[in-house]
Amino acid sequence: MSYSIVLHPLVAKDVEAIFNWYESKLAGLGKKFITSLDIRFSEIIINPEAFAKRKRNYRCAVLSDFPYIITFEVDKKSHEIFVSSIFHQRQRPVLRYKRK
Repeated sequence: MSYSIVLHPLVAKDVEAIFNWYESKLAGLGKKFITSLDIRFSEIIINPEAFAKRKRNYRCAVLSDFPYIITFEVDKKSHEIFVSSIFHQRQRPVLRYKRK
């Protein structure tokens, strides 16, 4: 079963802000963040149920090289993985954005 990643539009803006912050600290670090994110997305697509379920039907995946957590929901009917937030581990975990 093949899944596709769907980012809430505000999550996409959060990713852009994180990218810009890392790039401002060191050229190329933002790109490394995006690569790490893409690798984790690929792992989620392959086996989304391998990641721990937290609140309700949301699952969490930790990035390996950066202190960020991806919160997502699996929709088996549409074969979509809806990403509701990407947040720093020091932040209080919240489901920032909900699916319409």
